[in-house]
Amino acid sequence: MSIRSKRVRSPANEMAFMERDLALADLRAVRRGVGAALRTLYSGVLHEEVPDRIAELLRQLDQGAATTAHSVRK
Repeated sequence: MSIRSKRVRSPANEMAFMERDLALADLRAVRRGVGAALRTLYSGVLHEEVPDRIAELLRQLDQGAATTAHSVRK
């Protein structure tokens, strides 16, 4: 046996729904603001040169991955 309840429309319920919608809108606005601030803060990083040591490590990883892929194909 299932019990079904009807939503009772009242000013208090309507206010609760409005507050929830506003809270979601505020959360979205905060997320957009944080995202924009992070993009602004770190946009310069994209144009910086990769340090030599990091580049060497990346080359080593690429060589290891190529060696592994080659041995798997055999």
